[in-house]
Amino acid sequence: MAFRLPPMHALEAFESAARHQSFVKAAEDLCVTQSAVSHRIRQLEDDLGVRLFLRLNRNIVLTPAGEAYLASIRGALADIEGATRAIAHGARHELRVSVAPAIGSKWLVSRLADFQRQYPAVDLILSTSTQLGNIRSGEVDLGVRYGDGRWPGLASFKMSDEVLVTVCSPAYPASVPTRPASADSASPRSWFVRGCCTTRSCPGAPGSRPLVSTGRSRRAVSVSTMP
Repeated sequence: MAFRLPPMHALEAFESAARHQSFVKAAEDLCVTQSAVSHRIRQLEDDLGVRLFLRLNRNIVLTPAGEAYLASIRGALADIEGATRAIAHGARHELRVSVAPAIGSKWLVSRLADFQRQYPAVDLILSTSTQLGNIRSGEVDLGVRYGDGRWPGLASFKMSDEVLVTVCSPAYPASVPTRPASADSASPRSWFVRGCCTTRSCPGAPGSRPLVSTGRSRRAVSVSTMP
């Protein structure tokens, strides 16, 4: 006679309760009642003939047998979930990409159609950010950022250099009381010095918002550097 495996819902209840160390949280995780979780685990223990949890008032603790069983089945449950997702979604894959706003609007948009033609089974999920935190946390799979690439804890490679040009309204130079720095005779850093501020403290529109900066320049409000 073939050995009868425990029902899947009992294994799921056991794994969730062990992960959360709580029948209540396992019930929330599985969208069932606490009594249902308790009953499934009790039935699993009866089928196996071993105690998987110690019930200590409102707390639960895995027994040595429970710890060993969890270590054995956790990988199998993950494999079953992965295989089921692949079949259910036609073996599609998600790629979560975070880009700086300027890169998304100027560079990425024109390349999306070609990417989808080459990788039709990949669902591209896009978001915009200038921070590194969502990459480090695993919230996204990869990010495109401005910088030198020396970011601890992250692997990076250089995509390209960027050429910046200075733009302003024709009316802006006439509104400046002192002669602006010439692009031919001064470095960009010296432009900030002439304005009595540093590159870190100088007020103005955020550099990651080129459309805002362009609008300010057209209205003779500021000088902008644009990709």
